[in-house]
Amino acid sequence: MYPPSNPHFAAYMRFLRLSSALKSSQNALSVHELALFEEIVLAWAQDRPLSVSQAIGLERLGAHATLFKRLAALRKRRLVKAVKGETDVRIKFMVPTKKGIAYIGQFAQALTHCREP
Repeated sequence: MYPPSNPHFAAYMRFLRLSSALKSSQNALSVHELALFEEIVLAWAQDRPLSVSQAIGLERLGAHATLFKRLAALRKRRLVKAVKGETDVRIKFMVPTKKGIAYIGQFAQALTHCREP
């Protein structure tokens, strides 16, 4: 079966090929860690950072205890950090670190190489 002639399909296939090296490197996140990390980065980029409670409450990504462990792993890798809320210091929000932004930047770079040749 031949791949569809849709240019978007071809671009996505190039992205998958280019990003697979990042996903299989020694320092790569697991697919589950990556899913949580992407949720944290996306919320932060939309200026609505997730609180720790919200992050571990993403039921579609796993159980609370499991998400807590994944969040701890992301923090240990220094990809995210908890910052105190401006109005309520009891609430901590998860934000990407410079290292976390650089990690996402590698995927963004792969995406920019997906344009038509």
